[in-house]
Amino acid sequence: MGNSENGIIYHDFGSRRCDYPQKGGLQQRYREDWRRFYVIQLHQYLSVKRSGRLGSQAEGDMIRDLLAVYWEEILASGVLAGMGLFEKIRMFHDIQIDFPFIEVPAPEGFIPFRG
Repeated sequence: MGNSENGIIYHDFGSRRCDYPQKGGLQQRYREDWRRFYVIQLHQYLSVKRSGRLGSQAEGDMIRDLLAVYWEEILASGVLAGMGLFEKIRMFHDIQIDFPFIEVPAPEGFIPFRG
């Protein structure tokens, strides 16, 4: 599991941190589904970035917050009820999120954040 801070559960896996949004009394049984959704969507986001990694903590926070909004909509829809694990994973892969992308030129001598 993870520790709780400001109503968010933090899971550590690898070098990435997955925050579980606790708004609206989200159910315990969906924590693993949130983790799977987050990891799948984060991978999809990073796979289209030239660097293949998060550039800053702020970028990671923004992506987490965006995914949390989508996650809350998924839970509110009730679509997960009665789905098996593989059906959920397939659905998480099929969801297309319009991630915001900007290319900021790095100044000469800039050392990128390695989070």
